[in-house]
Amino acid sequence: MTKKTKFIYVNGIEITPNLSFNEWKPGFEYTKNINIKNLNTRTVKITYKIPKTKSFTTLLPKLITLSPGTTFTLPITFRPVEKVEHKDEIEIEQFDFEKTVKIPLIARIPDYKINLAEAINLGPCSVYDSVTSLVKLSNLSELETFFEIDIKEPFGVSQTTGEIKPKSNLDLTFMFQPKSAQVFQASVIFRFGSVDNMSSYRKIDLYGIGKFPHLLVQANDNVSSDVELQFENVLVGKSVTKYFTLINMTEVQTDFFIERENEIAPFDKTFNCLQHMGTLLPHEKQKIAITYAPNYPSSDKIYNYFNVYSTGKICKNRITCVATNQLPKISLDKSLINFGVLKINERSFRTFNIINSCDSVLDFQFDIDNDFSSFKLSLTNGTLAPNESKLIQVSFNPQNPTIYFKRVACSMQNHDVLFIEFTGTCHSELMKPPEISRKNINLFNYLNSKNLLKHSPEGLIELYDQKKIFNETSLEMVTKSDEYLSKTISFDDYINDEIHSFKDKYEKSIDPCVTIDTSYIDFGYAKPNDLDEPNQKSIIVTNHTKGRLIIFWNKCEDSSFSIVPDSCEIPPLKTYSFRVKFTPTNIDKLFNNKLEGYALFKSLSDYTVADQRFILPSWCLSLSCLGHTFHPSSETLFTPRYTLDAESIIFPVSVRDKEIYRTLVLKNMNPSCSMVFNVQNMNSESWSIKPHKGLIKKGEHQIFVVKYVPKTDTLNFDKCEMILNYMPKNAINIGLLGGGILPDLNLENNGILYFPPTCKSNSTSKHYELVNMTRSKIAYEWKIPYDSKNLFQVDEGQSFLEPYEKKKCLWTFSPDKIEKYNHKMTLIAWIDGHRQTVKSYSLRALGSCTHGSLQVSDMYKDFGSVIIGSSVSSEIVILNNNDCKLDFELSVKQTTDGVVSNKSVDGLCILELEETIGRVEARSRCTIRCRFRPVRLVNYQFTIEYRIIYPNENSEFLKPESDRDTPKSLKEILCYMTANGVYPRMNVTDIKGLGSISNISKDYLWKLLSINELNTSMCCEPNPNELIYSIATRQEVNRRTVNQQNIPLIEMNFNAAPVNSEDSQVVLFFENTGLVTTEWALLFPKDLLLELEYWAQNGDYTLEELEEMKVQDNKIFSIEPNKGKLEPGEMARVTITYKHLFTGQNRLPILMKIAKGREIMLNLVGTTVQKGEPYVYFPSNKFEFEPVEIGQTEFPIQTFDLYNAGDMPARVEIDTSLVDEMNQESYASPILKCLSNYIITIPAGTAYETKWKFAPIEAKTYRAEVIFKVNSAFYNIVTFKCIGYDKRKLNNMKIENKSHAIPEKQPFVLSNQLATLSYDRLLLGDIPVFSRERKFLFVKNNSFEHKISFTWHVTNPDHIRFIRINPSRGVIDVNDSKLCKVTFISMDKPAFYNINLICEIKNETEIDNYKYNLELWKQEQKRQFQEFIIEEKELEDRLGGNENHKDNSSRIDIQENLAAGKKSTSQLGTHKFKTIPPIVKNNALEETNLERVRKERAEKKQWKKPIPPNPFLLNLNVIARTQFYDEFLDLSNTIKTNSSKFVDTTLGLKKDALSLQNHSDDLVKIACNEEENDLLEYVFSDILRSLVSDKSFHSMCQKLKHEEIPYFFQYEDETSHEHKKEDENKDEIKQKHKKQQKGHKKEKKADNIQSIKTSPIFGSLVESIFENTISNILTEAFYKEFSLTSRPRLIALPPKVSHSKISASPLVSNSMTRSKDFNSSGSPVLSISSGDIA
Repeated sequence: MTKKTKFIYVNGIEITPNLSFNEWKPGFEYTKNINIKNLNTRTVKITYKIPKTKSFTTLLPKLITLSPGTTFTLPITFRPVEKVEHKDEIEIEQFDFEKTVKIPLIARIPDYKINLAEAINLGPCSVYDSVTSLVKLSNLSELETFFEIDIKEPFGVSQTTGEIKPKSNLDLTFMFQPKSAQVFQASVIFRFGSVDNMSSYRKIDLYGIGKFPHLLVQANDNVSSDVELQFENVLVGKSVTKYFTLINMTEVQTDFFIERENEIAPFDKTFNCLQHMGTLLPHEKQKIAITYAPNYPSSDKIYNYFNVYSTGKICKNRITCVATNQLPKISLDKSLINFGVLKINERSFRTFNIINSCDSVLDFQFDIDNDFSSFKLSLTNGTLAPNESKLIQVSFNPQNPTIYFKRVACSMQNHDVLFIEFTGTCHSELMKPPEISRKNINLFNYLNSKNLLKHSPEGLIELYDQKKIFNETSLEMVTKSDEYLSKTISFDDYINDEIHSFKDKYEKSIDPCVTIDTSYIDFGYAKPNDLDEPNQKSIIVTNHTKGRLIIFWNKCEDSSFSIVPDSCEIPPLKTYSFRVKFTPTNIDKLFNNKLEGYALFKSLSDYTVADQRFILPSWCLSLSCLGHTFHPSSETLFTPRYTLDAESIIFPVSVRDKEIYRTLVLKNMNPSCSMVFNVQNMNSESWSIKPHKGLIKKGEHQIFVVKYVPKTDTLNFDKCEMILNYMPKNAINIGLLGGGILPDLNLENNGILYFPPTCKSNSTSKHYELVNMTRSKIAYEWKIPYDSKNLFQVDEGQSFLEPYEKKKCLWTFSPDKIEKYNHKMTLIAWIDGHRQTVKSYSLRALGSCTHGSLQVSDMYKDFGSVIIGSSVSSEIVILNNNDCKLDFELSVKQTTDGVVSNKSVDGLCILELEETIGRVEARSRCTIRCRFRPVRLVNYQFTIEYRIIYPNENSEFLKPESDRDTPKSLKEILCYMTANGVYPRMNVTDIKGLGSISNISKDYLWKLLSINELNTSMCCEPNPNELIYSIATRQEVNRRTVNQQNIPLIEMNFNAAPVNSEDSQVVLFFENTGLVTTEWALLFPKDLLLELEYWAQNGDYTLEELEEMKVQDNKIFSIEPNKGKLEPGEMARVTITYKHLFTGQNRLPILMKIAKGREIMLNLVGTTVQKGEPYVYFPSNKFEFEPVEIGQTEFPIQTFDLYNAGDMPARVEIDTSLVDEMNQESYASPILKCLSNYIITIPAGTAYETKWKFAPIEAKTYRAEVIFKVNSAFYNIVTFKCIGYDKRKLNNMKIENKSHAIPEKQPFVLSNQLATLSYDRLLLGDIPVFSRERKFLFVKNNSFEHKISFTWHVTNPDHIRFIRINPSRGVIDVNDSKLCKVTFISMDKPAFYNINLICEIKNETEIDNYKYNLELWKQEQKRQFQEFIIEEKELEDRLGGNENHKDNSSRIDIQENLAAGKKSTSQLGTHKFKTIPPIVKNNALEETNLERVRKERAEKKQWKKPIPPNPFLLNLNVIARTQFYDEFLDLSNTIKTNSSKFVDTTLGLKKDALSLQNHSDDLVKIACNEEENDLLEYVFSDILRSLVSDKSFHSMCQKLKHEEIPYFFQYEDETSHEHKKEDENKDEIKQKHKKQQKGHKKEKKADNIQSIKTSPIFGSLVESIFENTISNILTEAFYKEFSLTSRPRLIALPPKVSHSKISASPLVSNSMTRSKDFNSSGSPVLSISSGDIA
């Protein structure tokens, strides 16, 4: 915005523009100054005038002189008296320039004024969400303004009340929070003012749109409201993240939040969605992550559900998370390594591989001590990378002669313990035990499983011999079977090693063979090298077998631990005590070893004695020893550095007293020192850990196996305390979470299953949801009572539910009786694998059985008309008003009526159902789409039937009928459907000629254009070749337009006219007469030509092709529009224009293509005549007369028109020699006779009507050729076709008249059409001779701005005596109509009449403009005639006799005379000769653009005489046939109609005189000025007013009613008057003679009256009176002076005054006119002129 100007500048003077007083109070005084500064370089003088009002005062006026650059300050004092607005001004005048400047003085009342938006559009908003808009509130006043806002929901504002300082702003936040989806509009009242009076207010319109949110979830290319995320093969300790995309499908911003569907324990939330809420912009997509991190290894699927809600929870999306855990896949490639037989201290090596097959890093540890063990591993503690394999070397170095058998446990992270078995045999010189193999180990395992291992080999042999063992199997099968192989994976075998106790703390029965009372010995602190007090502890080994055992302990010289004795024998069922010594040698060191010993039956010490069948391996005894040399008082024991893989251990769910295991990895992160651990509270009843004591070397890890046994059915939390390095401050608390569990299922709807009502013998299915509320896999089974099994079925009788899974069971209800059902089912559930945890639930199933039937919304449905070859679809809405759902099957029966055109498709059902089998729910509806594809032009009827489908029909009805158990339902009628196969059709309903053919009658133009043939072709059925192409694909390869084979050819003639004449235009009114939408196109040859390559052209162009190219390039024929689409009943106008540019006959074939319909070739023909030549145009060489009945007394006269299209008269000779020959052949009868002259002259541009009489003598078709010679140079032969018929053989059938197909009314009004006729053709039909036929029509002014005038003309002068129009001319107001009466007079011989009348329409506005311009042109002509300029050169030329003066071609009078070819009568010049006209080219196309521009410039300089506007022509055809009265009556009897014609024989007496008189009367018109007209109106009004008020006149009128013959008493003869006088004068005549005379007079009087009534003149007069009476009534009704349909009144009201006037043109004789005379009261009267009665 531009800043306001602070000063105004006038002639170098700077002046303050205005003074404004804003803050003021009455009674105070305020002063402001007006500064006036001189910016000129010279001195100026100014003065001023004081203000007019008393409120503004200033200094007294004086002359002020301002030097350059000086300023004068004029003070203005404002003294207000009252608090109103004050306005004044002060004038400052500058003497040098005499210019006054007015400076306004304004004092405004202080008022509150704010600026705030009038309307606030908050836009769309999601339902239950909110949007805000910040609006600025400005205080424009100088007052502190208080405000309050009245606002209603769902709109809100941040501040409803407040105040705003002067000239300051305040930000208001408007909120919109819709609660429904609709358009909201509210008005907010913003009141403001003082704190006590807030009288001012503003209205603010708030707009907002509430929209429902629509969110969708996309996952794995699936966009839905319910998606599933798969987390596959996830290892414990790892996490996997999956993403789903949340899409906002609406145009509004939407908030969302994510919730879990079911609440679960925090430790079970393995699925986590970090983003709980957010906002989505319109059409925004947002990726959201869900992470899965399993907390314990499990093979079960884990389910979890998340719901995504929009604000208000209107939109809900469900995300199902399914995870499968991957257990660590680690294995050993060998399970048994046999070293064979070795001697003492020999060494043997073997290898095996440990393989990691998963994608995770795994820690492993072998439970073996390489110091004391006879089997030493190259790697006992390590880590395997993903998919890594490590080779481990095993060495066997035996120290004692015994059998070695050791199961080494390999502990792994989150995996079961693996076992590998090492075997070997050691021989000494004294002891040589037998060699052990796989079969011996199988036997060992078998005996252990049968609790026979406590027997010694001798005892086993005895039992075997006694056949007390191996009864179910043989010894050989046991040793070879894989069933008794050792377990390679087992937590149980690792924890319960059967060596260290007889009965574990879980009260599990163990029956071991050899046990040690303890498995761990912790010596604690020991002094190094203390030989006086050695650290030693004893252990007890117990022999539980029935044989003697030999025990050997391995030795290690480098170890600080030792056991004594190192070997011994233990008798059966005895114990032996051993001492373990700890003798450390180093200080500040940790010591840890695992002592290893082997116990063997003594009977197996020598293989020569032992029985090879029962060779058993030894038992491996192990003892962990721990000690240190750190002094308790010292602080040298370091702080441990470690890592745990989990701070708490979550155990999988299990049942009570069921062992479950987990692993724990503790890593020593100290690279220089070992670490000691000790688990404290090992007395827990629920859990135990192995090992609970031990040492972890530097950089290594220890894998613990934790065993948990739930003691309750609830979750329990325990703590495991582990002390590191003997210091309580380094204790680790490890949480243990676990417990027993029982099945917990959630049944939908509180255990009630509702089935909807079901039809008898039908079934209903419904899903019922079960939810596993535990984190354990649950197995379940449905128990259905016996009496309910036939009624209720479930898809899965037994199944499983994964943890937190939701599963839907499909229940089916199949009732067999119409009643209500209430049955109880039982659901049994238990923890998978633990049947003892069984729990039962009850399910109540409720249902009912009812009857079923189907209906439709529309019993009868009609497709309507469908184009053959296309298709239309519809919907069948099937209603189920019953309480049960129904399965149904539909079938169709088809019938047709009409002519079968293609038998190959007669049996084809053309109604296709999208689905024939379906289901409709109870009290609902379903929609079946059907498609109708007609193939024939017939009417189709379809019957849709249905039947109810039973659920067991698929199997039952495959059987024979005799084996069926269930009866098939009967078919019933569902609905009826009808359709019609049709083709698109069009018809030309009307035509209109414009331009050079505007004067041609519609009938003649109809024949020229062959409209009947065109309509017939368009109504025919197309052949298959026409249906191949559409409008867009219709093209031809040949240069010729179209292959015309099988395509109808119709020739359309555009008449003839001289060259450069006005274009011939024909407006065709096309109407879609079919029942479907019609798409059409008129294609030129160029539109059809397919562009080819140059090499594909096939030669030069022919002359015909060149002629067509010439016509197309010059656009001689043009069509507008050339394509379109019409709905049924719709009409369109097509204008075809022919330009008369080239002489000769121009032809152009075009193709009329109707989409999916006909193809018709239209041959457009136009003729252009050379100027100065006559040309008789014959549109065709064939002509057909109207059919004539044979045997008539007088045959009708018919006509044949000859049209001279040239601009010169044409002389035509008619040669009827060939007609005479035909007459001679027909028994010398005048069959066809020409009644016109044989030599005729036709004026230019007119038509001549030749008359012919066709008198057939036989009922047949006659053909005759007539030769027409034009100017004795050209001739044309026309073949006349004449048809004679015998009506007796027609069987009362009427002869078809082709002219009846031509419409009588114009359907459309053209854009430039000033007026229209109510009828274009008047079909009068058959009329008897010497009678009249009358018709009314209206001329309507279509313009809303201009008046028009009309004048009727008869094109043929011979027709003047047959036709009358009243009025013949007149003026019509804007948008008004004029009533015209057309009278046809039959006063000649029988004939066929086709009279063409032209109504010339002129625009009165244009006529007035023309007259005005013409008057100006005449005044200019007069001025040029009177004014002249005499030049000396011209004077000398005239005196010298040289009159070669300048060309005055610009003069109007000379131009006009030269153009008219007449001699000028001007007084200025005496021109004897006219100027030779300039030589111009006839062809406008030959003019160059330069010549045309020069010509236009020259014409602009000339003032030409105004040209009168061209009138618009309307054609009216009057068609009639006259007959003798007898023949007319005969025809009337034939068609069973009474004759209503009046025959006026007076027409035949003086027909010629009457016609001449009437014609002359029509041309007479008496003119009068305005004064005369006013005088006549005044005189006649006074006379009529007097008659109305004269009572005697009224009484005389009443007496006239009783007069016998009021009008014809003057027709009595003279004898009757004489007798009357004698009766009056002679009183002496007797009474008898008086009576006789009176009777004689009455007889004479009756005879005279009868003769008058039967006279032709009387009949003609009566008819004329009735005619004009009815005409006047209709005229008054037309001008709305009274209503023909109103209810009759007893009291007649005065008629309405009409301001419309009837034309004053004279009528035909015997007519009555209505004069426009009014009396003083304005009542019209009827006047009958004497000439009307004469």
